Amino acid sequence: MRKRAASYSFVILCCIIYAIDRNGSSLNVLAAALIHEAGHLLMIKCCGGKIDGIFAFGAGGRVLYGAERLSYGMDAAVCAAGPAASAAAALLGQAAGLFDFACASMGLCVLNLLPAYPLDGGRLLECILPFEQARKTITVTSLICAFSLCAAGAFLALKNSNYSLLAVGATIFICHIGKKGIK
Repeated sequence: MRKRAASYSFVILCCIIYAIDRNGSSLNVLAAALIHEAGHLLMIKCCGGKIDGIFAFGAGGRVLYGAERLSYGMDAAVCAAGPAASAAAALLGQAAGLFDFACASMGLCVLNLLPAYPLDGGRLLECILPFEQARKTITVTSLICAFSLCAAGAFLALKNSNYSLLAVGATIFICHIGKKGIK
């Protein structure tokens, strides 16, 4: 593995969230995210892939690997491994009575299965659909997910000052524009 990095935005965001976190949920979300990314790492190794880097930034994490050396099926398995690890962690957390951790893990699982770029669900679509169909489908589903999350996030922000869904929706929109070059 060549690189491991945490951007300044990730460090700043973690500090801000930890400072305003009143009930300790940020540690549950961080643990859930680490398990999610560990699922991807494990599957990359099981498929014989080479890990090129692990990056954490304000909008999440990313494991870079030599996908050109993996089949579409193996790449799909790598994409699905993160949500699978999150679902397993949620079930184990629930069984152990760690309800906040179980909720954070299941929330991360469901969120990452949305068919939007850069989430795992969007990357799964890239693996299972023909190229042109995947490109068109991901454009539509990413924008639908982004706008839906922004709308739900705006409602939550007004109702109880929770900006998380609004931030996720905006991130999906920004990442999709950056990838697709939409002007």
